[in-house]
Amino acid sequence: MNELEIMKKLHEILPDSWHISEIVEESGLVKITCPINERYGGDKMDSTIAMIEKAIDADYDGGGATIGGVSYDNYFYVHKPKKAKKTNKKANKKTVTKKKKEAEPNPGIQRDMLLWIPERKEFFKIQPGIGDNLSPGCEDYFLFSAFRPVTLGVDQELEMKDLGGGQLDIEEGNPPTEKVVGDAIEEHYGKRMKYVVLMTSDDIEE
Repeated sequence: MNELEIMKKLHEILPDSWHISEIVEESGLVKITCPINERYGGDKMDSTIAMIEKAIDADYDGGGATIGGVSYDNYFYVHKPKKAKKTNKKANKKTVTKKKKEAEPNPGIQRDMLLWIPERKEFFKIQPGIGDNLSPGCEDYFLFSAFRPVTLGVDQELEMKDLGGGQLDIEEGNPPTEKVVGDAIEEHYGKRMKYVVLMTSDDIEE
């Protein structure tokens, strides 16, 4: 399902108070915003989410309140269609094997990221695991930690308070950066929150 099809389907079913905030066709992410009071609307909220999932063939992946607590962002991931395997009908037909194009590296998988969480006024760091702490049954993992400046002096050192961290296990696949960041933030803070990417390891001058 492409972006135009998703937009058409959602406009047909969304309540007037809900609106589409973002569609990232490459990763299948669809972000839909609703008033914060409707997030806690019980059965009505559940039925709306179920209706959206069915309409665009997606899975609900949680959400988080926006800055100021006025609205709530709901994240959905549209299922990718599986490509059918082609069969060779003629046995005597010459088969040409094409070299597979290597997948583009996912920025969230390959690079360390430093984020700023405005709601908490804290720094949040995410980095890919190097394989020495891989959990059984998982293909990958990320380490995350949070910290906050203790003082804002004029000297060259910025003292930080360590606010703890943890590990986000990836069972399979190469998830998009938005999902990895959102899941790590939710794992640490208990909910998804807005964030700003301050820099990645590519920005560090060696």
